[in-house]
Amino acid sequence: MKKIIDEIKKEYGSVEIKRIGHNYYVYRVSSIYDREKKRAKKISGEYIGRITMNGLEKRSHCHHQGPFLNMAMQGFPS
Repeated sequence: MKKIIDEIKKEYGSVEIKRIGHNYYVYRVSSIYDREKKRAKKISGEYIGRITMNGLEKRSHCHHQGPFLNMAMQGFPS
């Protein structure tokens, strides 16, 4: 698993690995300085994909569009 994470970091730079249930998910991460708190604040960014035993399974763009795209294509009012 460490080898896979190292390869992901090499390709994408700063990333965050989140464990949700039994799965690991990869997100871009950056930071911004908060002047009031006088410390850095983590900013989670774009979802990259899921880590499997075979490596990184990149996100698919299709599931984000959902059924509403199909309705619009069939002529339903939007």
